[in-house]
Amino acid sequence: GRNPDDPAGYGNTYFPKSLLAGPQTNWLKSGLRNGKTQKYELTASGGTERLTNYFSAAYEDIEGIVIGNNYEKLNFRINNDFQAHEKVKVGSRVGLSRMANEDVSTGGLSYLNPFFGSMIILPWTPMYNEDGSFNTDISENSDINPLFSAKTNESWDKQFRLYGTGYLEYKPIEQLTLKTNN
Repeated sequence: GRNPDDPAGYGNTYFPKSLLAGPQTNWLKSGLRNGKTQKYELTASGGTERLTNYFSAAYEDIEGIVIGNNYEKLNFRINNDFQAHEKVKVGSRVGLSRMANEDVSTGGLSYLNPFFGSMIILPWTPMYNEDGSFNTDISENSDINPLFSAKTNESWDKQFRLYGTGYLEYKPIEQLTLKTNN
C-alpha cells in the first residue's frame, strides 16, 4: 500500500494526516437544530334557540430542523346561523388567516443546501474566521458557507387570506330542503 503521509502518487486528492489532529467541524450538525412546534387554539360557541354562533382562533409556530426554516400561521373563523322562520334558515362563514414561511433550500444539489454542502465541505475547513465572522473561503463548496447563507439569505412567502360564504336554506316540506351557497 501507499504511505498516507507521502503525497507522491495521490495527485490533488492528497490531504496530510496531520489535518485530522486540528479542529474539526461537523458541518451537518451545525446546520441543524431540534425542531419545535407550538400550537394554540381557542374556540367559543353559544347562542339561543334561533341563533347560534361559533368563533375560533388558532396560532401555530414551527421551527424546522434546518436553521432558517420556519412557519407561522394565525387563523380566525366565525360561523353564524339564524333560524329566521320555521322554514327559513340563513347563515354565514367568515375566515381570516395570515401565514409566513421562511425557507432555506434543502432540495437538489445546490451549494446553499446545508445537506449537500455538509457532504462536500471537508471537516477541517473552519466554519468561522479567527475574527468570529463566517468563513466564506470554502473552495470545495464554491466559496459558499451554507450556515451563513441560511442565516442571512431571506426567502419568505407571506399570505393573507379572507374568505367567506353565506347560505339560505328553505324547507317547504319536512322531506325536502332547498339550500343556496355562495
